[in-house]
Amino acid sequence: MRTSASFPALQQSHLTDRKVRMSKVPDEGLILTGGCYCSAVRYSVTIPALSERPIVLPAAKNEGNGDVIPPAIIFDHCNDCRKAGGAFVQSWFNCPRSWVKWSVPASKELFPTPQGCIDDPASIKGGPRISLTTEDFVQRPALLESFVTHYNSSPDIWRTFCTRCGTNLTYVCSKVRGFDTAPMVDLVLGSLDRESLEMPGVRPDRHFFWNAGIEWIQKVVSDGEVSLQGQALAKHPGFSRLEHV
Repeated sequence: MRTSASFPALQQSHLTDRKVRMSKVPDEGLILTGGCYCSAVRYSVTIPALSERPIVLPAAKNEGNGDVIPPAIIFDHCNDCRKAGGAFVQSWFNCPRSWVKWSVPASKELFPTPQGCIDDPASIKGGPRISLTTEDFVQRPALLESFVTHYNSSPDIWRTFCTRCGTNLTYVCSKVRGFDTAPMVDLVLGSLDRESLEMPGVRPDRHFFWNAGIEWIQKVVSDGEVSLQGQALAKHPGFSRLEHV
């Protein structure tokens, strides 16, 4: 069971002046955007410059391997997150909650009913929207007359979903850990917009809960698709099996 993100003994991370970087996100500040499938829920992540990123695990509690700084971008093989996300392996973007701002419709009635995924969320004209901090978004959805709900998947653990399209958006541990210097939130990596996922450095850095993983999935992510059938899998540009890449 996944209980919280932890970063013990990170000797193999990216070291910068005794700071342990949990991703290869560029040193310069940047903004990522994302949201749910139907775009009722939108968010932005403002990543500050490297010099302004907080320490989330002091070197003294990291076996002297340096101060750990966010963001962390990881593959997660735990059973709970695989089931909750519906993907054979979940991926997370872990950062301070203060970095993330949320936007939801002020009223369900004023939000349109688009079909499918919205390629350009800015094109939706659905009336006024409410801006929220992450604290409001992950802790008080009952106060919002909008498309947000929680699932208390285990003690102190809350997962956030869009009630309209079902997208899993966040994972939050409400229990404060002894080494935490800032409240953190895990964003489902796949909920980032395509443009953000294609930015330099926005890539998983490591695997967590490896020992809980499924063997064939571990082989795919370690050795590639050839591990499934002994050869490369057929690739189709769209839905038709008659067309090949």
